Amino acid sequence: MDHPIANSLLRAHLQTVKRISGTTYPLLLQQAGLERYLTQLPPLDEEPACSAEEYSRLPAAVLAMLGEPLTRRFLRNAGAALVERALRNPAMAAMAAHLSALPAETRLGWFVPQIARMADHTWATTVTAEDAAAYYLITYDCPTCRRLYDLSAPMCGTSSAFYSGIAAALLGRPVRVVEVECRATGSTVCRFAFYK
Repeated sequence: MDHPIANSLLRAHLQTVKRISGTTYPLLLQQAGLERYLTQLPPLDEEPACSAEEYSRLPAAVLAMLGEPLTRRFLRNAGAALVERALRNPAMAAMAAHLSALPAETRLGWFVPQIARMADHTWATTVTAEDAAAYYLITYDCPTCRRLYDLSAPMCGTSSAFYSGIAAALLGRPVRVVEVECRATGSTVCRFAFYK
């Protein structure tokens, strides 16, 4: 299924990309086919802004322009910046309040499925798993790496940085989040480990 990317999510991504890319922003949007957002960002609502397929052209344009190492850094920086925006969302405040009422040892186990549900709704089909070492968030047909192939290492830095940052903010402690599988490196999914 090709998930629609909500206006508010695309807006946040575009604002972050503009801040990071500076004068290359118009060129990136043109190469991604998203130039309609050059003069006016999507509104702050949950209506569809574009398909995941259409969004996937943006990270591909960044990769074509910057190459693999700089794209990885670019995407990590974007994910970290998205945390700031997410923390202004009232749903995150409600999640933080709920987490604070839970025993500390159960918080991460509650948090990961909640974030997975949000990702499943706004990003791509997402499920969870668990083993002795970690909780896993597994994304099918990730919009970030849908058009990225044969890379040397996982590329979904936006997601890794976002998940790590939002977990630390809401849980009140650092959480190590690592992308252990990525479609851009030949896997069938993007799998993020939230280490216990």
